[in-house]
Amino acid sequence: YIEGDYRFIPGHVAEALQKARTMLARTANPQFADFEVDKIYFEELMELAESSGNDFIKGYVRILADSANLRTVVRTVRMGKDRDFLMNALCPGGSVYPERLCDAAFSGTDALAGIFTASPLHEAAVLGGEAICGSSMTAFELACDNAVSAYVSQAKTKPFGVEAVVEYISLSKSEMY
Repeated sequence: YIEGDYRFIPGHVAEALQKARTMLARTANPQFADFEVDKIYFEELMELAESSGNDFIKGYVRILADSANLRTVVRTVRMGKDRDFLMNALCPGGSVYPERLCDAAFSGTDALAGIFTASPLHEAAVLGGEAICGSSMTAFELACDNAVSAYVSQAKTKPFGVEAVVEYISLSKSEMY
């Protein structure tokens, strides 16, 4: 092994490592390096979902990205960080554009719930607005997890196909924690 030699690492993973390493060297902030890795992770997930041609898989990736971004919004605002920090932290691939999330994040507690009204994440967004003001993060985090689980549970209506596999993997993953 030679440091910086990424020949045997898949392209997107190597790209993520290189970007994170560059970001860490430039800023000395591991959080910014983590943002780079997360962005590439969600870009890769969405590329794979799009290439599958399966609407359930695409929806699954979108709700994962939306859940991650909603959590990021709430944590960022609670920490008192600014819009630039938040835009740098948000990931692609969700159904809500990062700019719209940023606008909602700094527009009051009801704004988040408003952009997730027709989403499985609506309850989480309501609790997120409350968490921004100091309410329980635990209830908010649980609502985010429950929204993803509710989306995956739709797979029960299809006994065969990729949906059943996603549900199985998702349930197996959640049992590990």
